[in-house]
Amino acid sequence: VNDKLRDKYNHSFTLEKVIDELFGCAPYQIWNTKKSEVTISVKTLYGDYLKSETKILKAISLIKGIDESAINTEELVRNYKTIKNYSLKTYKKICHGDLHSENFFKDEQAGVYLIDFGWTNQHHSLIDHATLECSLKFKHLPFYIPVDDLTSYETELLSISSFSKSFDLSFIKRPSVLEIAKLITKIRENAKQHMIDNTNPLEYLISLFIINFRQIQYPDLNQAYALATAEVLSKKIVELINE
Repeated sequence: VNDKLRDKYNHSFTLEKVIDELFGCAPYQIWNTKKSEVTISVKTLYGDYLKSETKILKAISLIKGIDESAINTEELVRNYKTIKNYSLKTYKKICHGDLHSENFFKDEQAGVYLIDFGWTNQHHSLIDHATLECSLKFKHLPFYIPVDDLTSYETELLSISSFSKSFDLSFIKRPSVLEIAKLITKIRENAKQHMIDNTNPLEYLISLFIINFRQIQYPDLNQAYALATAEVLSKKIVELINE
Protein backbone atom coordinates (compact mmCIF):
# COMPACT_ATOMS: atom_id res chain seq x y z
CA VAL A 1 0.00 0.00 0.00
CA ASN A 2 2.73 2.45 0.94
CA ASP A 3 4.63 1.70 -2.28
CA LYS A 4 1.48 2.50 -4.27
CA LEU A 5 1.00 5.81 -2.48
CA ARG A 6 4.66 6.73 -3.14
CA ASP A 7 4.41 5.80 -6.82
CA LYS A 8 6.95 2.98 -6.34
CA TYR A 9 4.59 0.06 -6.96
CA ASN A 10 6.04 -2.53 -9.35
CA HIS A 11 3.96 -5.69 -8.76
CA SER A 12 2.07 -7.44 -11.52
CA PHE A 13 -1.18 -7.46 -9.53
CA THR A 14 -3.36 -4.55 -8.46
CA LEU A 15 -4.32 -3.79 -4.88
CA GLU A 16 -7.98 -4.14 -5.85
CA LYS A 17 -7.16 -7.70 -6.96
CA VAL A 18 -5.57 -8.36 -3.57
CA ILE A 19 -8.82 -7.31 -1.86
CA ASP A 20 -10.75 -9.76 -4.05
CA GLU A 21 -8.29 -12.56 -3.24
CA LEU A 22 -8.31 -11.70 0.45
CA PHE A 23 -12.06 -12.06 0.90
CA GLY A 24 -12.09 -15.08 -1.40
CA CYS A 25 -9.30 -17.01 0.33
CA ALA A 26 -9.92 -20.43 1.87
CA PRO A 27 -10.77 -19.35 5.45
CA TYR A 28 -13.41 -16.90 4.23
CA GLN A 29 -14.89 -19.48 1.90
CA ILE A 30 -15.51 -21.62 4.99
CA TRP A 31 -16.42 -18.84 7.42
CA ASN A 32 -18.98 -17.30 5.05
CA THR A 33 -21.03 -20.49 4.74
CA LYS A 34 -22.51 -20.24 8.22
CA LYS A 35 -24.08 -16.93 9.12
CA SER A 36 -26.65 -16.55 11.86
CA GLU A 37 -29.17 -13.73 12.02
CA VAL A 38 -29.26 -11.94 15.36
CA THR A 39 -30.88 -8.94 16.99
CA ILE A 40 -28.34 -7.71 19.49
CA SER A 41 -27.10 -4.57 21.20
CA VAL A 42 -23.92 -2.99 19.91
CA LYS A 43 -22.32 -3.13 23.36
CA THR A 44 -22.87 -6.90 23.44
CA LEU A 45 -21.81 -7.45 19.85
CA TYR A 46 -18.59 -5.45 20.37
CA GLY A 47 -18.05 -6.05 24.08
CA ASP A 48 -14.47 -7.30 23.74
CA TYR A 49 -13.56 -4.33 21.54
CA LEU A 50 -14.93 -1.76 23.97
CA LYS A 51 -13.07 -2.94 27.07
CA SER A 52 -10.60 -0.12 26.47
CA GLU A 53 -13.34 2.53 26.67
CA THR A 54 -11.59 4.39 29.51
CA LYS A 55 -8.37 4.66 27.48
CA ILE A 56 -10.32 5.84 24.43
CA LEU A 57 -12.07 8.59 26.39
CA LYS A 58 -8.76 9.65 27.90
CA ALA A 59 -7.26 9.89 24.40
CA ILE A 60 -10.19 12.00 23.23
CA SER A 61 -9.75 14.44 26.11
CA LEU A 62 -6.03 14.67 25.35
CA ILE A 63 -6.51 15.30 21.62
CA LYS A 64 -9.25 17.86 22.22
CA GLY A 65 -7.38 19.49 25.09
CA ILE A 66 -10.27 19.23 27.53
CA ASP A 67 -10.43 17.99 31.09
CA GLU A 68 -11.39 14.34 31.48
CA SER A 69 -14.20 15.37 33.82
CA ALA A 70 -15.88 17.18 30.91
CA ILE A 71 -15.61 14.35 28.38
CA ASN A 72 -19.21 13.16 28.82
CA THR A 73 -20.52 16.51 27.55
CA GLU A 74 -18.86 16.02 24.16
CA GLU A 75 -21.29 15.28 21.30
CA LEU A 76 -19.14 12.36 20.14
CA VAL A 77 -19.32 10.69 23.55
CA ARG A 78 -23.07 11.25 23.80
CA ASN A 79 -23.51 9.75 20.33
CA TYR A 80 -21.24 6.85 21.27
CA LYS A 81 -23.48 5.99 24.21
CA THR A 82 -26.56 6.10 21.97
CA ILE A 83 -24.90 3.80 19.43
CA LYS A 84 -23.54 1.46 22.08
CA ASN A 85 -27.01 0.91 23.52
CA TYR A 86 -28.68 0.48 20.13
CA SER A 87 -29.94 -2.98 19.13
CA LEU A 88 -29.70 -3.91 15.47
CA LYS A 89 -30.66 -6.85 13.30
CA THR A 90 -27.59 -8.19 11.56
CA TYR A 91 -25.46 -11.29 10.94
CA LYS A 92 -22.78 -12.99 13.02
CA LYS A 93 -20.21 -15.40 11.62
CA ILE A 94 -16.62 -16.46 12.17
CA CYS A 95 -14.32 -13.55 11.34
CA HIS A 96 -10.59 -12.95 11.60
CA GLY A 97 -11.33 -10.23 14.13
CA ASP A 98 -8.20 -8.11 13.61
CA LEU A 99 -7.86 -7.71 9.86
CA HIS A 100 -5.48 -4.77 9.64
CA SER A 101 -3.10 -4.47 6.72
CA GLU A 102 -0.22 -6.30 8.44
CA ASN A 103 -2.26 -9.43 9.21
CA PHE A 104 -2.37 -10.80 5.69
CA PHE A 105 0.15 -11.04 2.89
CA LYS A 106 0.16 -11.62 -0.84
CA ASP A 107 2.16 -14.41 -2.47
CA GLU A 108 2.61 -13.66 -6.16
CA GLN A 109 2.12 -17.29 -7.16
CA ALA A 110 -0.27 -18.76 -4.61
CA GLY A 111 -2.61 -15.98 -3.47
CA VAL A 112 -3.38 -14.34 -0.14
CA TYR A 113 -2.68 -15.71 3.33
CA LEU A 114 -4.02 -14.66 6.71
CA ILE A 115 -1.91 -14.60 9.88
CA ASP A 116 -2.48 -13.85 13.60
CA PHE A 117 -5.73 -15.49 14.68
CA GLY A 118 -5.80 -14.25 18.29
CA TRP A 119 -9.15 -12.46 17.77
CA THR A 120 -10.71 -15.04 15.46
CA ASN A 121 -14.17 -15.95 16.71
CA GLN A 122 -17.89 -15.41 16.11
CA HIS A 123 -18.20 -11.68 15.44
CA HIS A 124 -20.33 -9.13 13.64
CA SER A 125 -20.12 -10.26 10.02
CA LEU A 126 -18.83 -6.84 8.92
CA ILE A 127 -16.02 -6.43 11.41
CA ASP A 128 -13.18 -7.55 9.13
CA HIS A 129 -14.24 -5.19 6.36
CA ALA A 130 -14.54 -2.26 8.77
CA THR A 131 -11.20 -3.06 10.43
CA LEU A 132 -9.38 -3.19 7.11
CA GLU A 133 -10.95 0.10 6.01
CA CYS A 134 -9.82 1.79 9.24
CA SER A 135 -6.33 0.34 8.87
CA LEU A 136 -5.95 1.73 5.36
CA LYS A 137 -7.12 5.19 6.42
CA PHE A 138 -5.43 5.72 9.76
CA LYS A 139 -2.20 3.79 9.13
CA HIS A 140 -1.38 4.43 5.47
CA LEU A 141 -2.71 7.83 4.42
CA PRO A 142 0.00 10.47 4.86
CA PHE A 143 -0.38 12.26 8.19
CA TYR A 144 0.36 15.62 6.54
CA ILE A 145 -3.01 15.73 4.76
CA PRO A 146 -5.22 18.27 6.57
CA VAL A 147 -7.90 16.61 8.68
CA ASP A 148 -10.52 18.98 7.26
CA ASP A 149 -9.81 17.64 3.76
CA LEU A 150 -10.08 14.05 4.95
CA THR A 151 -13.35 14.58 6.83
CA SER A 152 -14.88 16.26 3.79
CA TYR A 153 -14.17 13.05 1.87
CA GLU A 154 -15.58 10.97 4.73
CA THR A 155 -18.86 12.86 4.49
CA GLU A 156 -19.18 11.84 0.84
CA LEU A 157 -18.56 8.20 1.79
CA LEU A 158 -21.56 8.02 4.15
CA SER A 159 -23.95 7.08 1.36
CA ILE A 160 -24.95 3.53 0.46
CA SER A 161 -23.84 4.37 -3.08
CA SER A 162 -20.22 4.16 -1.82
CA PHE A 163 -20.76 0.37 -1.64
CA SER A 164 -20.74 0.15 -5.44
CA LYS A 165 -17.77 -0.09 -7.81
CA SER A 166 -19.48 2.55 -9.95
CA PHE A 167 -19.37 5.11 -7.12
CA ASP A 168 -18.03 8.42 -8.46
CA LEU A 169 -14.83 9.35 -6.60
CA SER A 170 -14.09 12.45 -8.66
CA PHE A 171 -14.62 14.63 -5.57
CA ILE A 172 -11.25 13.37 -4.28
CA LYS A 173 -8.44 15.48 -5.73
CA ARG A 174 -5.46 14.08 -3.82
CA PRO A 175 -4.00 11.01 -5.62
CA SER A 176 -2.97 9.26 -2.38
CA VAL A 177 -6.47 9.57 -0.93
CA LEU A 178 -8.00 8.43 -4.22
CA GLU A 179 -5.92 5.22 -4.17
CA ILE A 180 -7.18 4.38 -0.68
CA ALA A 181 -10.77 5.34 -1.56
CA LYS A 182 -10.73 2.89 -4.48
CA LEU A 183 -9.79 0.12 -2.06
CA ILE A 184 -12.46 1.22 0.40
CA THR A 185 -15.22 1.01 -2.22
CA LYS A 186 -13.91 -2.46 -3.14
CA ILE A 187 -14.04 -3.53 0.52
CA ARG A 188 -17.54 -2.12 0.92
CA GLU A 189 -18.76 -3.77 -2.27
CA ASN A 190 -17.69 -7.12 -0.81
CA ALA A 191 -19.26 -6.28 2.56
CA LYS A 192 -22.76 -5.93 1.11
CA GLN A 193 -23.23 -9.71 1.00
CA HIS A 194 -22.93 -9.76 4.81
CA MET A 195 -25.56 -7.07 5.47
CA ILE A 196 -29.16 -7.84 6.37
CA ASP A 197 -30.25 -4.72 4.51
CA ASN A 198 -27.79 -3.81 1.79
CA THR A 199 -29.84 -0.77 0.80
CA ASN A 200 -29.01 0.97 4.08
CA PRO A 201 -25.43 1.71 5.28
CA LEU A 202 -26.37 1.63 8.99
CA GLU A 203 -25.00 -1.85 9.84
CA TYR A 204 -21.67 -1.16 8.19
CA LEU A 205 -21.34 2.36 9.58
CA ILE A 206 -21.91 1.04 13.10
CA SER A 207 -19.13 -1.52 12.67
CA LEU A 208 -16.89 1.11 11.11
CA PHE A 209 -17.61 3.55 13.94
CA ILE A 210 -16.83 1.10 16.73
CA ILE A 211 -13.50 0.09 15.19
CA ASN A 212 -12.77 3.73 14.36
CA PHE A 213 -13.66 4.85 17.91
CA ARG A 214 -11.41 2.16 19.37
CA GLN A 215 -8.45 3.25 17.26
CA ILE A 216 -8.47 6.81 18.61
CA GLN A 217 -6.39 5.52 21.54
CA TYR A 218 -3.39 4.35 19.47
CA PRO A 219 -0.59 6.95 19.06
CA ASP A 220 0.99 5.11 16.12
CA LEU A 221 -2.13 5.81 14.06
CA ASN A 222 -3.47 9.14 12.81
CA GLN A 223 -5.39 9.95 15.99
CA ALA A 224 -6.65 13.38 14.90
CA TYR A 225 -8.11 11.89 11.71
CA ALA A 226 -9.60 8.96 13.64
CA LEU A 227 -11.26 11.35 16.08
CA ALA A 228 -12.66 13.61 13.36
CA THR A 229 -13.97 10.62 11.38
CA ALA A 230 -15.61 9.17 14.50
CA GLU A 231 -17.45 12.46 14.94
CA VAL A 232 -18.70 12.39 11.33
CA LEU A 233 -19.76 8.76 11.57
CA SER A 234 -21.50 9.11 14.93
CA LYS A 235 -23.66 11.99 13.71
CA LYS A 236 -24.75 10.05 10.63
CA ILE A 237 -25.46 6.88 12.60
CA VAL A 238 -27.59 8.69 15.19
CA GLU A 239 -29.46 10.34 12.31
CA LEU A 240 -30.13 6.95 10.73
CA ILE A 241 -31.19 5.46 14.09
CA ASN A 242 -33.63 8.31 14.65
CA GLU A 243 -35.09 7.79 11.19
